[in-house]
Amino acid sequence: AAAGSIALIHSVTGDLVSARSWLKRQPTALSGGPDRAGIGAPGFEGGSADAATVMGVLAAANLAIDELKVDEARAWLARDPGDEVAPEQWALRLGVASRLEVLSGDPLPQSLRNRAAVLARPARLVVHGLNAWALRFSDVGIRIALNDVRGATEALAVLEAGDGEFHRQAALIARVWKLVRAGEHVQAVAVLESVPTEQRSLRVGMELLAAATIIHLRAGAKARAAELFRTLTTMVSEQGFNGGLMRFGDEDYEALCVSSGVRLPVRQLRRALASAPDANVPTAAPEIRLTERERVVLRHLLQSRKLNDIAAAEHLSPNTIKSQLRSLFKKLGVSSRDDAIKVGRGNPGLWSDVGL
Repeated sequence: AAAGSIALIHSVTGDLVSARSWLKRQPTALSGGPDRAGIGAPGFEGGSADAATVMGVLAAANLAIDELKVDEARAWLARDPGDEVAPEQWALRLGVASRLEVLSGDPLPQSLRNRAAVLARPARLVVHGLNAWALRFSDVGIRIALNDVRGATEALAVLEAGDGEFHRQAALIARVWKLVRAGEHVQAVAVLESVPTEQRSLRVGMELLAAATIIHLRAGAKARAAELFRTLTTMVSEQGFNGGLMRFGDEDYEALCVSSGVRLPVRQLRRALASAPDANVPTAAPEIRLTERERVVLRHLLQSRKLNDIAAAEHLSPNTIKSQLRSLFKKLGVSSRDDAIKVGRGNPGLWSDVGL
């Protein structure tokens, strides 16, 4: 009965082979009809999950995310019975859903759902243990995906302040990639070297190996980068951790494939998931400065609230909200709420400090 929970832990630490093995051991009697095969998890049967099998469902979704199988991950999450049946897993399911939305390219709505879920619960259910880790790690990933530099820095500081091994390892991964993206390779190497090999989970090991590959490539040490890339792709092949290859931009990935002589069959998945943003989406100029009220209104728009709903929530008249919307649209250079939402999604710094 605990097989699903053990599988989830292994999926978090990156031991995907062990996670799949434990999923096969989950009691089939708890998970549906005897003749229905589960997606991507032999021995884990179909049907809706219940409180006893939901951890296995989340583990299977987590595995599919690492394998870059977006549709499969969504199919698994569709089996999750939700908070009414399995309330104790609320933060873990938000964490898995957040990883999926970061991968598929639309994390903003999930960020709003996460915040609403946190605000609806007492603080004691948010600040400790696996719940705190899942929420904090999700927040860092979403902020980075949204290019919210300030928000990502703040979220990382909160994650690093957490207690427990999951917090430490998640913060380590986020810290290293933040430094690599900023081009601060000397500091990144210092962080890499500060972690003894025996203290690295498989996920941490693969993430640090990918980071070291990029650092050597950028430093012109192409032979060493190719050697590291070969080691990384061996681990990726063994574990099915295709998501690790998403750390590389197309140009770097192609150069490493050529220099290493290794080419894994994930190219099309990478291209589909790393496709360029829609060129028709308007973006806000960096000098735009919104008032506090305009930020609040923009946040409401991002939550798909209508004018009267915003007015009711803010205890203001609809005419006052109309006036604030006109001012907001003018500053953003748009003429409709849909375009304002597009600008907001592309520029989280415009609204991310609003505490709705």
